[in-house]
Amino acid sequence: MEFIESTSRLCLLFTVMWQRDGVIHREKFYGDKVNMWRDLLPGMLKTELLGKQVGERVQVDVKSDEFFQPYQENLRRTVTPAQFSPLLASNGDSVVEPVLGRYYPQSFLTGLPGVFRVSKAPCRYLARSGQNMVFDLNHPLAANDLTVSVKILSLIVWQAGIRTWAMISVLQRSRHWA
Repeated sequence: MEFIESTSRLCLLFTVMWQRDGVIHREKFYGDKVNMWRDLLPGMLKTELLGKQVGERVQVDVKSDEFFQPYQENLRRTVTPAQFSPLLASNGDSVVEPVLGRYYPQSFLTGLPGVFRVSKAPCRYLARSGQNMVFDLNHPLAANDLTVSVKILSLIVWQAGIRTWAMISVLQRSRHWA
């Protein structure tokens, strides 16, 4: 039986849970070819995974100040309406009216340091301040405590003799999402 090492590659099913405004949120994500050496994993997750086997589960709590991109008050930015400049549809007739609370790509904002036209990172429209608009450029989960649980679906190991990666153990498909 193979165990997870610091050089392993894995297929994982992530479940991320958090609470905001009295509502519990739960999202599932499939991670294909997660690299234990290269990829960033939240909190103590990498440590918890070491030594585990296919089929096992681990869970860690990630406090908001331990998040990859902790919440920063200075990422709330006030812009003029002219700086909210969404890319228009190809026909040029489309106009995006900003809606409070909605997320938009940061590329919709112009004239802000560190924000580029190609940025796909989200920003949230928070409020109107006189004629200006207030956006939050923080990661959407940055201010939340998270619970991250992971089910190990498969382990991919390096086969040194033939210089290739091989999947050596996979759960039955019907059990992947349990």
